[in-house]
Amino acid sequence: MAAVLILRIHYEGDLLLVFLLAGIITVGSVNLGIFLSTFARNELQVIQFVPVVLVPQGLLSGVIWSVDSLPGWLQ
Repeated sequence: MAAVLILRIHYEGDLLLVFLLAGIITVGSVNLGIFLSTFARNELQVIQFVPVVLVPQGLLSGVIWSVDSLPGWLQ
């Protein structure tokens, strides 16, 4: 909200929807972290989960390749 009011960043669409999606992503990320930490016995095992979870998210998010160019079953 500060970015929109103070910095006057332009946006398209509904601002409430943007905040709602950011909240859902935040809650989902925290829950994923809690879920994965239940399987770890120490801190090292938690660090070993990071590539297993974050690399597929990064590759499938559309940052490197556009989602339209991915095979249908990955879209």
